[in-house]
Amino acid sequence: MQTDDVKSGSKLKTARKITWWVFATAAAVPITKWVESQLSLSFFSPAISGLWHHLMNIGGWLDQPVAVPLWSLLGITTIAFLMTGGFLWAVVNAEKQLDAADAELNATKGRIVALMNPPKPELTDSAHDVVMWVAGLTISNMNAFPIVLADRAGLDRLQVATALDELEDQGLIEYNDTVELTRQGRVYVQLPESLSRSRAPAEQPATHDGF
Repeated sequence: MQTDDVKSGSKLKTARKITWWVFATAAAVPITKWVESQLSLSFFSPAISGLWHHLMNIGGWLDQPVAVPLWSLLGITTIAFLMTGGFLWAVVNAEKQLDAADAELNATKGRIVALMNPPKPELTDSAHDVVMWVAGLTISNMNAFPIVLADRAGLDRLQVATALDELEDQGLIEYNDTVELTRQGRVYVQLPESLSRSRAPAEQPATHDGF
């Protein structure tokens, strides 16, 4: 909405500038001639004098009487009004089409952003248990080795490896020799829904083998 207001304001400023330039140019010529005649000055550019004579010639040509039938005059006037109305309609219609194109472009950008950042699926139970045990081991200042996670979570090594791949894809852990929580992982394990989803080893680190 603010972008549309800025565009409309810019268009109005441009139209006003053009209008003022036209009026200023037209007004500069008679003002210049008046100053020359009143003050007897002759230092103005000859181009101004040439433009003045040109305007006077146009004025004299327009001032000539022309005998035309009334129907012809009415026809010309009607055509002029129709052409003016058609021009104004075309300008308004073009602005509407531009606005519609801008709206469609913004909608397309929104869809592209949504496709580039799809919602992440919910963690599987195995991945959830593993990341919570990583948090529990971290709280107890212990290293979260995969073999330790398998023992604590009651999973085999293949299940732990699959869970670690899932957690790494979600950006919740970093896995080198040991497993560590990322910033997103630390946020995840402290969410109320994560803590209430299952028994949370991160909350009760001393419930298994003194952990």
